[in-house]
Amino acid sequence: MPARGASPDDELIDIFSKGWKEAQTGVRTHVAEWNTGWNCEKLRTTWKSKSPRKRLIVLRKVSKGFPILSDGSLAQKVWCFFIGVSNFNHEQLERLLNKPNLRFKPITNQIECHPYLTQKDLIRFCQSRDVSMTAYRPLGGSSEGVDLLDDPVIQRVAQKYNKSPAQILLRFQIQRNVIVIPKSVTPKRILENIQVFDFELSEQDMNDILGLDRNFRMCRLPIAEHHKDYPFNIDY
Repeated sequence: MPARGASPDDELIDIFSKGWKEAQTGVRTHVAEWNTGWNCEKLRTTWKSKSPRKRLIVLRKVSKGFPILSDGSLAQKVWCFFIGVSNFNHEQLERLLNKPNLRFKPITNQIECHPYLTQKDLIRFCQSRDVSMTAYRPLGGSSEGVDLLDDPVIQRVAQKYNKSPAQILLRFQIQRNVIVIPKSVTPKRILENIQVFDFELSEQDMNDILGLDRNFRMCRLPIAEHHKDYPFNIDY
């Protein structure tokens, strides 16, 4: 056990070191390489260095993969009782949810979602299975000359409510019961991103924004497109 007064990182290292043998058996190449970009040998070698700093790097890199262990035991050892998945299509999520003796049901599915990729069918499916949706890239961004923030519909709605285009895009998702995780490093924009609870888009405005859907995916994960579990080969 770590010494009294040890930091949370010290305690995690202690727990992780005891579970490392189990991790080698359970995580294997699929989780290690898919989630971290490191093969198992590199993870093993770095951990064996016994450097606390290097061990924390390993811990943080592979901890997201632990909860998929079949019996959930390692997930419990690192205090992971709520897990989420990302970029799962409905077939992949269905297989996971129907797994016998599933101990750690995912509580959210994190996906790219914005008015050019509304994900209506996937959101409907997930919410029907009591899995929340988390939208990454909710502001769209720029890709192939397309910038969602400049879309005339978004601009018009923003002027109507005296809000920024970004605030309209965030409010749009909130009214769909979709969690949003916008990215910003600018204090002014970070503040702006949370000032979205003092107005509500009308049904017509919501429908106008939904009408922008063109199934335009900006984050296509090309490095994984030939993987057997590539999630974007079906409609949703």
